[in-house]
Amino acid sequence: MRCRLKIAVVLVLGLMGAAMRGAAAIPDNDNFATRTVIAGANVITTGNNIDATLEPGEPDPSFQTAKSVWWTWTAPANGGLTLTTTGSTFDTLLSLYTGNTLSNLTLVGFNDEDPLGTTNVSRITVNVTAGTAYQIAVDGSLGATGSIVLQLSLGPAATPPPNDDFANRITLTGTHLSNVTADNSGATREPDEPFHADALGGKSVWWTWTAPASGGVTLTTSGSVIDTILGVYTGNSLASLVFVAGNDEDPLSSTGLESRATFNATSGTIYQIAVDGYDGDEGFIRLRLDLDNAFPVPPNDNFANRIALTGSNITTNGSNVGATFEIDEPMHLVTFGGKSVWWTWTAPSSGGVTLDTSGSVVDTILCVYKGNSLANLTFVAGNDEDYVTTVEGDSKCRNDLSNCRGWV
Repeated sequence: MRCRLKIAVVLVLGLMGAAMRGAAAIPDNDNFATRTVIAGANVITTGNNIDATLEPGEPDPSFQTAKSVWWTWTAPANGGLTLTTTGSTFDTLLSLYTGNTLSNLTLVGFNDEDPLGTTNVSRITVNVTAGTAYQIAVDGSLGATGSIVLQLSLGPAATPPPNDDFANRITLTGTHLSNVTADNSGATREPDEPFHADALGGKSVWWTWTAPASGGVTLTTSGSVIDTILGVYTGNSLASLVFVAGNDEDPLSSTGLESRATFNATSGTIYQIAVDGYDGDEGFIRLRLDLDNAFPVPPNDNFANRIALTGSNITTNGSNVGATFEIDEPMHLVTFGGKSVWWTWTAPSSGGVTLDTSGSVVDTILCVYKGNSLANLTFVAGNDEDYVTTVEGDSKCRNDLSNCRGWV
């Protein structure tokens, strides 16, 4: 009897000790409110994100945030800040903000993979202002955890390019421009600036071009030395921009660094062009613009002109060459596309439905909605990469469309 009691006590104490160790393992700077203060112009600090958590309202620029820890640093002088996670034991995500609460943070810089080529290391370079408090978050890619080494160095400020800000965009004229160049080193992301092609950049430069005639426009960044992001808009201020076209990875490129955007331009319309560096990449940019014959527009480009499908076993063909992104159109699967075509189908009976895009020659995004206008669509199902096929780019979604349960 005494032996059993002794064993029970030992077990309880052991469990209590394990629980106490688990609680103590949560990093002190897990929460924004308890972020660690660092000071100085050249600092190396350490920590870890093991057992760290994601707070309600915490920003998530990469849609991967889950194990963040925080530091705060006030710039002692104007200059160029370099932050790296060199020496950390896992694949890091690095974010830099201004603001004093989670609800009012403004993203200044973000990086997953160091553009200088060091695997699993993150690097941010940005100009900072004396007396401004900067908030630093380190997280793990896809929930990775481990030991963190955060290195901070303040040096000379980089000179921003002349067309860094939207207000200072450079005017382009002509129909075939093959040697438009720039360097986005020291460039910044402005308040109200969109994420071009729905990708994380932060080093954008701007041009403006008025179409001298109607026709099909091709913009490419071939010849740039950085991984580019390309966005095209109409509108005369950042707050009033309307998306026209954009691209991160040129499907015709063999390097994976170039961007290509195509759209039909209207004579006399002013178009705003932004080139950014993916993941904060910076360096030499070359932009090419060609205005040629208009691209054919698919008959089902717009939601209002969607093609009706009938039956229970259907195969249909189409093309999205020359297709556009409409105002009020959703970002399908929160994934950047911009070249959508539409069909409509009324279920002849209740049952399970499978849709797939196998046989398509492009990397597809597939979505299903209910509703009779773009403004009142309700998401039903969707897919980017078909989990069954071995061909990258195919999409498949399955659902019981009679009651719209979830999505695969």
